[in-house]
Amino acid sequence: MAKRTALDDKLAALNRLRDDPRSPEAPGELCQTIRGRTSVLVARAAVIAREAGLRDLAGDLAAAFDRFLNEPAKNDRSCLAKRALAETLDVLEWSEAETFLRGIRHVQLEGTFGPPIDTAAVLRGLCAQALVRMGYRDALREATGLLADRWVDARLGAARAAGMAGTDAAELLLRLKIMAGDQEPAVLGECFLGLIKSWPHRSLEFVARYLSASAWEPNPGATVACEDTEAARELAAVALAESRLPEAAEILRKRYENSVDSASKKLLLLPLALTRRDEAFDFVLSRIR
Repeated sequence: MAKRTALDDKLAALNRLRDDPRSPEAPGELCQTIRGRTSVLVARAAVIAREAGLRDLAGDLAAAFDRFLNEPAKNDRSCLAKRALAETLDVLEWSEAETFLRGIRHVQLEGTFGPPIDTAAVLRGLCAQALVRMGYRDALREATGLLADRWVDARLGAARAAGMAGTDAAELLLRLKIMAGDQEPAVLGECFLGLIKSWPHRSLEFVARYLSASAWEPNPGATVACEDTEAARELAAVALAESRLPEAAEILRKRYENSVDSASKKLLLLPLALTRRDEAFDFVLSRIR
């Protein structure tokens, strides 16, 4: 109980620093916390440094990241500190790729009431995005491996990283991932969104294929079946809507009109509204009426 009270007091002190992170005493106190061994305190200090843009602390943050890679399941359960540190280092534009390479290769299996889970999956995805952000030469090669990761959070992070890369190779990688398939609709949705955000015009037709239920039927090119094709179809529609292009609104409208079942029609109404185009709003309102 005394330990819990002491931890709560230290968290409260950090929260007070958060209100004024550029006060004269703040950098020293944050630095002292970051050099400490309590993962929850280090994670909170990293968030404060990130929000305040305290780049002078980047070296200490990187050192803490390396430190928590030692006996990680004991010193940093659930990768709490390492995730916060990696995200902060990315935002502060830390330029040493080796830090993120260690993170992208880190696996941390922890016991649960069932099978062990890998609590480093999110961390691997964050590090992939950081490598893309810093323009690391082999960032896309690292992300490619993560797209086949066993854990969904790692695959999600890899898809986001590929979308951020904005290269022709990244576009082809995302297309290939979609055609190969994934059990989790969210991974495919992230791939759709990456294509639409980085290559909107030339991705419309490709993404639109996946509005149709027939596109999800088993085919020789797919290696992994999606477990919820209706959710994946809706995510494809939402990705199209995110483009805000009139062509996307027209694709969604025509798909609605050509759909014969009410479930498919209902799936398209929200994406039509999300295009934020007047003609799409008018169409949705007319269907509601």
